[in-house]
Amino acid sequence: MAIRHSLEAAGYRVLTAKDGKDAIDAFVEHKDEIRVVVTDTMMPVMDGSKLAMAPRAIDPRVRVVSSSGLDTGAKSGLVLEFLKKPYENVELLAAVRRQFEAYVP
Repeated sequence: MAIRHSLEAAGYRVLTAKDGKDAIDAFVEHKDEIRVVVTDTMMPVMDGSKLAMAPRAIDPRVRVVSSSGLDTGAKSGLVLEFLKKPYENVELLAAVRRQFEAYVP
């Protein structure tokens, strides 16, 4: 919830999900409103790299920021920005801002 609070305090509207499947369901329901997906590499039901595939398949313009405490989170074509845990709020906000700025409507 710290991520949610940081993003909301910075003025972002945030949708949360309890696991990867819930995140995909939320994305499908709100796909016209979502520009950036923030995920973790390790999640219940579906890992973050699989989660990154679904929104990008639906809307290739969507930007994905992923994080992990492991060294497995190298950027790929799906994950456009990676944050190594632990990271500071300022790093999260900068990553999200960069991805919002890179979004092409």
